[in-house]
Amino acid sequence: MAGGMVFDVAAFLPRDDGSRQLAVIAEVVTNIRPELMVKHYDDLASFEGVRKMWVVPHTDVAHEIIRALANAGRLENVPHKTTKNYARLSEEAFDNPREWRFVGGRNIIESVDQAEEDSEGHDLRH
Repeated sequence: MAGGMVFDVAAFLPRDDGSRQLAVIAEVVTNIRPELMVKHYDDLASFEGVRKMWVVPHTDVAHEIIRALANAGRLENVPHKTTKNYARLSEEAFDNPREWRFVGGRNIIESVDQAEEDSEGHDLRH
């Protein structure tokens, strides 16, 4: 989809006309390469109105992603290293944590389900 872009995770919502609407895209991260994190961020950011997620094995990886993105000028806020909660990391790092989120690998299904509930009748950009 999208000119050859392939995401690790994509979730769709059904439309009334039988087609599907892209609702969530995610990148599963197990190995941090800063230049790759910036590329993935830019790829994800090109989709407006869609929830973007970073699926990570633990919060230390989320902190590494944040540092790589901050060093590249993509993020301004860097949460303190002691922040170990995915929701709090998302709130502190991203301007719009409703659109961008960190998710633990074990929590991806619940997060996609929550995105479906949140997006019913709402634009994720707000």
